[in-house]
Amino acid sequence: MKKIFLLFFFMVVAGLTARAQSLTVQAGDYNPLISNELTGAQKVPLLQIEFTASQASFTVTSLSFRASGSIDESIDVYAVYLYEDINGNGLLDVAEQQAASSVYFSSDNSTAVFSGFYLTVPAFYPVNLILAADFTGTATVGENVIFSIEDYLSITAVQGGTSTSAVIDGTFPINSNAKTISTVGTLSATKSRKSPGDQQALNDVDGFIMLELTLTPSSCEPVQIQSITVSTDGTADESVSVLVSGVRLYYDSDYDGAFSVNDQSANPYGMGFSGDDAAVTFLGPFTEIPANSTVYLMVVYDLSGYGLDGETLNAKIASSTHISAKGAYSNQFIQVVGPPVSGNTVTISPPTPPPAEVVKPEIRQYCFVNRLSGPAEVLYGIWLFLTAGILAVISFATRT
Repeated sequence: MKKIFLLFFFMVVAGLTARAQSLTVQAGDYNPLISNELTGAQKVPLLQIEFTASQASFTVTSLSFRASGSIDESIDVYAVYLYEDINGNGLLDVAEQQAASSVYFSSDNSTAVFSGFYLTVPAFYPVNLILAADFTGTATVGENVIFSIEDYLSITAVQGGTSTSAVIDGTFPINSNAKTISTVGTLSATKSRKSPGDQQALNDVDGFIMLELTLTPSSCEPVQIQSITVSTDGTADESVSVLVSGVRLYYDSDYDGAFSVNDQSANPYGMGFSGDDAAVTFLGPFTEIPANSTVYLMVVYDLSGYGLDGETLNAKIASSTHISAKGAYSNQFIQVVGPPVSGNTVTISPPTPPPAEVVKPEIRQYCFVNRLSGPAEVLYGIWLFLTAGILAVISFATRT
């Protein structure tokens, strides 16, 4: 009986160890959203894939994607690409390199296999890939496509430095969002990776970043935002704790997540909240955003000094309807995807008190000249001077 128990115990431990050393695969936190794309769009981000290794590192050597939708991928998709998403933002940035050679679909709704590459996933450090595509220009308006990792068999990986196959964890299928062929654009509005986390703010601070948005038009056309509504909640009364014109919008020009002199104002006027948990609307039009590009927009508060210690603030775009945008070519109001988008909680703290004033001991000055400051003291000084002189003359005369 004891032997049976020990055997069972070691089997359980072995199973838990294998599971602890698994490779987890899922859609990334910044997976591209649904969008409209031109029929000939190039390098369109489709799907962000996140790999996370526990306990041990792994090497991914192949990855398969199945296509579905009304597009014929063998005709309408020229090629698909796999990039390492170095900064994890779900966008194809200039510095990012291909992780594998491009591949093609041999028929409609078929599978494309990336193989012969080596992607290292260190223990406890997520690694992201982006699947992207070139469209040929043959797909017609209204057709769409979705790409999927169907199951764990679509991924080949080994434990680092060995030939032992990885245990793949994840919820399958892992699907991209739909891409639809159109001439009318879409605008993606998501929370930036540089947007601050939970933080504290002095109750009289200026230029405090509450939320940073990533704004990305699709490939169809440039986009011009017509209005943005910022809502707020929390335990603080924003009409009291935020200055009358203390809600402002700025472009994070250097994408550093910090408010600096290099950042350009997106709107010339500051706004103020009319009451507790109210909203303000900034009217445009704002600067035109080129197709298939990205700008970062910061919501900034100037606090009044009247917020109470421990009260909280939060800024958000509560709904897709709270961003109004027009396509530059179609001149139509376009679909905005992504909201609701909420900043993290800001807790108000009292201002730092000024340093205590150092009181210097009085140094008495015995030279009457140094003590003269007003007319009375000047006359008094002259009287003392004359009196001393007269006494000195009398003293001298007496001695002689």
